[in-house]
Amino acid sequence: MVVCNNACVDPQTNESNCGADSNCIGGTVCGEGQICDGGMCVLNCQPGLTECGGLCVDTDTDEDYCGLCTNSCASDEMCIAGSCEICLSDNYAPVPKTGQTTSYYSGDDGDLQMGFPKERFTDNGDGTVTDNYTGLMWTKNAQQISGTKTWSAALSSCNGLDYAGYDDWRLPNVRELLSLLDYGATHPAVPSDNPFNNIQVAWYWSSTTDEYNRIRAWSINIDCGHVSDYGKDVFNYVWPVRDGQVLLAQTPVPRTGQTKCYDSSGSEINCIGSGQDGEYQRGLASPNPRFIDNDDGTITDNLTKLIWLKNANCIETDYPSFDNDNTAGDGGVTWQHAFNFITGINNGTYSSCNAGHNDWRLPNIRELHSLIDYGEYNPSLSLGHLFDNVETAPYDAYWSSTTNECSIFVPEVKWFVRMYCGHIHDFPETMGTFYVWPVRGGQ
Repeated sequence: MVVCNNACVDPQTNESNCGADSNCIGGTVCGEGQICDGGMCVLNCQPGLTECGGLCVDTDTDEDYCGLCTNSCASDEMCIAGSCEICLSDNYAPVPKTGQTTSYYSGDDGDLQMGFPKERFTDNGDGTVTDNYTGLMWTKNAQQISGTKTWSAALSSCNGLDYAGYDDWRLPNVRELLSLLDYGATHPAVPSDNPFNNIQVAWYWSSTTDEYNRIRAWSINIDCGHVSDYGKDVFNYVWPVRDGQVLLAQTPVPRTGQTKCYDSSGSEINCIGSGQDGEYQRGLASPNPRFIDNDDGTITDNLTKLIWLKNANCIETDYPSFDNDNTAGDGGVTWQHAFNFITGINNGTYSSCNAGHNDWRLPNIRELHSLIDYGEYNPSLSLGHLFDNVETAPYDAYWSSTTNECSIFVPEVKWFVRMYCGHIHDFPETMGTFYVWPVRGGQ
């Protein structure tokens, strides 16, 4: 204790003479909101807050002091429970990896493995499984609704399901169902470490109608990964889903684009109570505008942050002599020749198609399919998409860089997307002559 101004004070705790010596010299008057602690003026932080750099902060949520006073998050991260996590904008849906890790050609999907990394599934211990990268919750038993059903029966059986304490189950839309697939796995094409049981290596219904042919709805072949439409009177399997923790999704599933509902005869109906994609419109809404013309021959997709060549068939318009496959000059080439063209635009041989960049690649199957809008057809791209020369039916197939590892002819069979309406199919690389749509950027 020392005497200061005729008063006996403790310079270790006195806020008017904080840190003073035995002669009451050198003390500091602590500022508003400060206390004297150990002879030093420090902030008097409320419970749950920590003093960092002269500020009271919550190290659980503060991006500048995340977890520790010395730890700050990057510009694309947010502080969650004291850990810096990737921060996704409200309308950003990064394209996840396809799952393919085997490379069959330099620059293909297995070589580049483009896409957002992910930690996948959590078994909730109650008969449900959460997909951590989409936030969706699935029944652990992929046959919780047993047997095959017509499309209308599939919708009603999911709508009426009361299971594991939840009564908001529904039939997944085509993008939600597709999100389960791993194109590096086969029989079924679901990640090998998945906790599900009773997965049928067969076709499963989605709640999305084929907008072009409304008596049909989209189905996905869980065996290999095909996406095709079937008549609504066909019997396919059913796998219920619910929203779960979609707000915490690492890679949220975008909406399909479908906003209307149709009965089994293809007639438009009131969506209320139908259980269809058009009623729920689940998924991340596209930003407005979705596409930006960069005025350099490229288009940025604001939903995925991928950058596409604006000209969707640059071989035909600028280098028709490159194409001697099948119908010469139309831009449709073999898979190998697609890679040759990508190499050529990157090294400047076909400079009219590189828009001043040298890091173009052939998109993988998820990147290519991310362009599809199931509310449109011919082509199945969002209205106002800004692209030129998009090929449509009957010759509308575009190569992806992804090999179908499920085929008995692997590695000769490659995945492609039909831009007319959104199919995902496969074809032998030397027999198919499909179009080339270069992409760059992304995760």
